[in-house]
Amino acid sequence: MDSDGPAKFWTGVVPQSGTTIPSIPGCAASRGDPVKVKVKLPNPIWAKKPGGIEISIRWRGGFTDILGLYVYRDSTRVAASEAGVGLAQSVLIPSAPNGTYHVYVRYMPGGEGSSIHYEGLSEVEYRPSASPPRDLLPDLQARPQEHVTFDRPLFDLFEPAPPPGQNCFDSEREELGAVLCLRFDQIMANIGEGPLDLRFSRPAGVFQDEPVAQRIYQSVGGYGEISAGEMEFHAIHGHYHFKGFAQSVLWVADGNGNRVGAGPASTGRKVSFCIADTDLDAWGVKGNGPTSYPAPNCLEPDSTSGGSENFKQGMTNGFADRYNWDLPSQFVEASGLSNGLYRLETTVNPERVLLEASYANNCVVILVRLAGMGTSSPQAQIVPSNVALAC
Repeated sequence: MDSDGPAKFWTGVVPQSGTTIPSIPGCAASRGDPVKVKVKLPNPIWAKKPGGIEISIRWRGGFTDILGLYVYRDSTRVAASEAGVGLAQSVLIPSAPNGTYHVYVRYMPGGEGSSIHYEGLSEVEYRPSASPPRDLLPDLQARPQEHVTFDRPLFDLFEPAPPPGQNCFDSEREELGAVLCLRFDQIMANIGEGPLDLRFSRPAGVFQDEPVAQRIYQSVGGYGEISAGEMEFHAIHGHYHFKGFAQSVLWVADGNGNRVGAGPASTGRKVSFCIADTDLDAWGVKGNGPTSYPAPNCLEPDSTSGGSENFKQGMTNGFADRYNWDLPSQFVEASGLSNGLYRLETTVNPERVLLEASYANNCVVILVRLAGMGTSSPQAQIVPSNVALAC
């Protein structure tokens, strides 16, 4: 790296079995892929504009295969990211001096794949300028679904998988009256200057809904807090979700993808999220921060004080939070639907209880074709669109 221009990229693969790296604590008991990043930036780069070196990795697949990221200078570890759930890790080395940095990408324990292929990058990231003084707000966007399906989910961490012949979880049938679930993933991104940062507390050991505050950081330093809705304790999942984080609505569509009819064909519930950094949305793009809200840290208290347990959830600028189609509540009811073309509209922050830089970009639309409705084998297929569809 010899300039603050575009990112430098590489690719690698980490096997589940093979040679360990005993000299590196994080890789002593599992496999690691070593990479050298040589930094030769002009001096005095950080005196002119505060910032640091970002080093990030990302990979494809499910959340069962996880990579860890470690950065050393000489024999000193200067950065690490070990989020236990997700598809990316990112670190920032503030005011990084020139020299050689040893990067180790580790196969984390518990993975299922024989190997994990990944992409890596290094680039200069500057802090947002202090002038003009302003709030560094998040800016939330819903991303297009990558999977829409009637498949039966087999994920059983939070509750038993649906029985054969069913594709709705027990909680969905009992609480929401679900009969046939059109399932899909939901991916919410933050493209703003600042993070989405949510804080709340509860009396130690008391499991109940709690009010939540949104922490707003300022460009000149410091932060303020505003009321931002409610955290609900999800009894089935056994942890807290931010209430009403997103909502999906299904409309009948014409051949151009426009809405048909006076009302939607099916409306999903306002779903709650245990918000975290799982995907690096701004890959190789300036403006993203390091992993700051790793999953599954949102499940447990961040600290304790005076008989209270203090929690935080959020999403770093440049990151996204992904809820896969096989998790509970990622669906709209489809038992009364006919074959044909539909538009699936998904909106993040639908009630605007979170302060953002803009609410105009919160919704995304994809087209879905349903077939075999009313049979034992309904099918759903995402239909590419040549034009951007507005909500």
